[in-house]
Amino acid sequence: MSADSWDNHCVTYVANNKCLKNLCMTAIDGSHLGTSNPDFRIPPELILQLKSILDGGLDTSIFFMGEKYIVLQHDSSCLCQPMWQEIPYILCYRENLLGWTDCRR
Repeated sequence: MSADSWDNHCVTYVANNKCLKNLCMTAIDGSHLGTSNPDFRIPPELILQLKSILDGGLDTSIFFMGEKYIVLQHDSSCLCQPMWQEIPYILCYRENLLGWTDCRR
């Protein structure tokens, strides 16, 4: 999915889910890939933790910096290398929804 199409998906998702205030997609290096809130970023340390649970193929939750993150869905068929590719998942953090593209592009 391209950054533009993901951005459109983000806008539509937020419009359909009013409780979700932010929808963001950021590459592992912090670069902007498409979002409804361009100022929001996720620390690389959290990305690595997410990578480890996504590789396990389980929908689960983790704690990071005292906050709970819940993985809602992910593409377990995607083979990614940490710190080299985006990690495909949709993650719910409080009222924020964060999403990454499929790295098989």
